[in-house]
Amino acid sequence: MIKIQNIISSEKFLIIEGGKFQWQCFGNNARYLDFESNTSCVFDSETGVIFIVDYERDDKFYRYVNPEYIEEYIAECEFRNVKPYEIIDGVEAIKVQKLGS
Repeated sequence: MIKIQNIISSEKFLIIEGGKFQWQCFGNNARYLDFESNTSCVFDSETGVIFIVDYERDDKFYRYVNPEYIEEYIAECEFRNVKPYEIIDGVEAIKVQKLGS
């Protein structure tokens, strides 16, 4: 399983922003990081487990949602009336099934 340490090192530690993730679906330890490379992730600050990774490559958007947490994420999206893979208004991300190791 990919952990936050893998993402941070692959992005060369170029973090530009981060903080507490405001949605409840991933629990109280959920945090987000944004990187210079148009990559962002949501992770558990205690376990390092990755919940979501969004990235842009070649003008295409991609989203990985950890399959162990997809039901909770979809439920909160429905509660908030948000499309689970919409990156910006009207633009859907390509679903990523597995992150590389």
